[in-house]
This record gives sequence, C-alpha cells and structure tokens, in this order.
Amino acid sequence: MNTTRLRPALRRELILEAAVTLAATGHYQKITRREIGDKAEVAPTLVTHYFGSMPRLRRAVMIHAVQNECLKVIAQGLASRDLHALQASPGLQTAALGSLLE
Repeated sequence: MNTTRLRPALRRELILEAAVTLAATGHYQKITRREIGDKAEVAPTLVTHYFGSMPRLRRAVMIHAVQNECLKVIAQGLASRDLHALQASPGLQTAALGSLLE
C-alpha cells in the first residue's frame, strides 16, 4: 500500500484511472472497492471517501471513459444502457462497439 501523501485531486485521479483500467479488463459494473484499492495501492475506504457509493463511482468511471475514449468501457456502458455512454458522440459509440470485434 502506498503511503505517500498526494494532493487529493491527484489521489482521486489515480483511483479513477485504476477503476477504468479494471473496468476495461472486466466489467465496470462488477468492479469492487477492494479491487480498485488494490490496483491504486490505497485502502478500499479511501475509494469510498473519494467516490461515495458504487453507483457514483461507476458514473465517474463512465464519464472518464467517454472523455478519454476508453472504447471497451464505453461499449460496456452501451450494452448496459448507461446514460453517459449513450450520450457519447455517434462516432465514439460506433468505435466502441467496433472494439468488441478486436
């Protein structure tokens, strides 16, 4: 576990990046605080501190995925009818769905 004191905004971003990475290899609706904490090298309670409930965390993951064009996560969101994935541009939605064929 990383004990280095980081600015809150940077720590939050690192946790979010870990969550998106896990979502890309699994499914964004099935990731857990413990998995995210392990990946980000923080305690699961810190994940809760920054994101609150799991629905809020999943929302943040999908928003981040759309903003950063994480196609595999967006495709999962489209399949799950996630509002933020459905609001992605048509081109990004098409690319995300095409990523499933790779």
